[in-house]
Amino acid sequence: MKVAAVLVAACASASAFVVPDFRPRVVASRSAAVLKSEATGTTEPSAVGIETPVLEGFTKTDSGLQYKDLTVGSGDNPKEGGWVSVHYTGFTSTNGVPQSEFDNSRTRGYPFKFVIGDGRVIKGWEEGIRGMAVGGTRKLIIPAELAYGNVTAAGGKIPADSEIQFECELMDVGREGTGTVEILAENAKISFANTFENKFFTAFFTIWLVSFLAPRGFFEANGIHF
Repeated sequence: MKVAAVLVAACASASAFVVPDFRPRVVASRSAAVLKSEATGTTEPSAVGIETPVLEGFTKTDSGLQYKDLTVGSGDNPKEGGWVSVHYTGFTSTNGVPQSEFDNSRTRGYPFKFVIGDGRVIKGWEEGIRGMAVGGTRKLIIPAELAYGNVTAAGGKIPADSEIQFECELMDVGREGTGTVEILAENAKISFANTFENKFFTAFFTIWLVSFLAPRGFFEANGIHF
């Protein structure tokens, strides 16, 4: 019985051990410009955005956020404590006019996912996403005090005291109050899949598993010695 050949073949095709269903199409939250953690410093919010004029075609909220629905969604709305999945493009902005792109989820290849109400994203972004429905697209104009205030962000791509804007598409929403647990579970599944994409680890694990499960004396009986 050519067990050694079987093991070698298993090692060579290590990626085959990744179950296709373990490859999530919606990846849980990772580094993105909408995260508060992307700011390179601390800031105290001001109230400048509240005083800015309303841009044509936009709706302005009491906080100073301005938004414009490009497509009104017909699906579910975000729920408190539930996750949302969003594709977006972010731009620096001057008086509502986009300047330079600093982030794009479609370029990365997966939407951004976060939990409504957990405070991890900038205030203007969460406020703007809350009012959407699945399938909708919306443009957000976010003043500095609802974004990163007087510090730089996104690796220096967003200057201090900058207005920013986003074009967002709400892809999906989760159940109320379950977002954190569901994202943790999804992150664990992603980590498991990524681990088994490593051929060295998969080869090592395969050899260990076979040696662990094989009956005592199996390898010696087949002329295999380690």
